[in-house]
Amino acid sequence: FESREFTKIDKLVRLELQATDSTLRTSRAVVFVRILDANDRPVLRDAAVTVPKHEASDPCPEDTICEPGHVVLNVYKLCTDEDILDSQLIDQMTYDILAGNDDGTFQLQDGVLSVAQITSGLLVDDHVFELTVAATDHHPVNPLTSLPATISIRVLPYNIPPRVPDHSVSIVEESDEYYELIADLGATDSEGTELVHRISRVSPALVTTLFSVDSTTGALRVHQPIDYETMTNDGTIVVDVEVTDNGGVGENATSVTSTVTITVEDINEPPSFDEPSYRYDIAEMTSAGPVSS
Repeated sequence: FESREFTKIDKLVRLELQATDSTLRTSRAVVFVRILDANDRPVLRDAAVTVPKHEASDPCPEDTICEPGHVVLNVYKLCTDEDILDSQLIDQMTYDILAGNDDGTFQLQDGVLSVAQITSGLLVDDHVFELTVAATDHHPVNPLTSLPATISIRVLPYNIPPRVPDHSVSIVEESDEYYELIADLGATDSEGTELVHRISRVSPALVTTLFSVDSTTGALRVHQPIDYETMTNDGTIVVDVEVTDNGGVGENATSVTSTVTITVEDINEPPSFDEPSYRYDIAEMTSAGPVSS
């Protein structure tokens, strides 16, 4: 039977039972029932992830699988169990690969999926591994296993990041002749993909709107004169330009940053009056002193 009383864990419920026979004679008994916590089945979600293609070269290119141990996914983060805390999802659970790992490419230890050995699948662009995994709790009496979950792992082609140098330029404050600071940042991509440029950071931030970069050519421009006296960092401006290959799209696109250091040169400006003319009335026999403060 169901009752709200039976949803309160460790609550002691008192039941009075009565039995009556055909002659209407009765007998009574009292039964105490303690509500115990039932073990809930863990839940494991599906996931789709990517791994970089293995490159058999020495030295191993950055962002590729060079050797066993490359972490693919923290599977324990896909698991939930109403009976244990999130911080216990590693120590209080066992995770297993049930299918899809016949060649032993992957290993699942302490909830972390990683590469166990380099196999042929990791050498093929866009190869997809389909692993079936499950999680089992450590309940002392009635351990339960989650329903199977699928982890899809796609091998990405190795993408060599673009290259771009840093730059240093000087400009004279309040000069209009430096509209185009740098015509070309000099970014290159060995694989010949389209490069996309964007300004990722300007310091100090208050001059951010003064600069722009052509997304295609990488030409860095300043849009109005800069007043040295309004700056707070000794006339130095740093502009970070992010350059992304593959046209800036796709999960395999890689980015690098060019740091452009701009030195604003202070010029000696002549003194100036606030007004074109001034008039003061001075009484005769006024003592020597300033006319106006």
